[in-house]
Amino acid sequence: MSEFNPYQAPSGDQAPAAKPLQDAGKPLFGLKQITVVAFLASGFAGCVLLAINAKRMGRKRIERVGMVLLGILITLTAVGLGFVLPEEIPNVLLSGAVAGLVYKVAEVVQGTELSMRLVEGRPQASNWAAFGIGAACLVGIVALAFALAFLVVTLAVSVFGLDPAVFDELAQ
Repeated sequence: MSEFNPYQAPSGDQAPAAKPLQDAGKPLFGLKQITVVAFLASGFAGCVLLAINAKRMGRKRIERVGMVLLGILITLTAVGLGFVLPEEIPNVLLSGAVAGLVYKVAEVVQGTELSMRLVEGRPQASNWAAFGIGAACLVGIVALAFALAFLVVTLAVSVFGLDPAVFDELAQ
């Protein structure tokens, strides 16, 4: 009759040890990274990170395209609100609202899976990669804004015959 001995070495009939995470998949961007990028760059940049996560999770193309379109909508809405809000309201509040909205979208759409991966100890995407994607999106948005402004002024002067001095007055 064998009695239980707590000091005895374990026998070989136990569950195998967990294997290292070699098949962890590509690292995903976390909720904090997405929120910071949305705050510093734009809602579009935060949603681009969500779309990259969706691709790395193997989600359908329609979800990825939807994320990018949602980011465009959020950014255009923020720009529109920036024009109509009174000057007394600080711009940082608008950026904070955009970041909060993108955080909530990320939490609802991918929060569970991101949390599970974090608990399992899987690697997270680089902060520098998130920063680079956010910076590239911001540069693209600024370039697009300058191109649109140039196009509007050029069309107004050449097609509609407006005096260029009108735009000088508007700029002041």
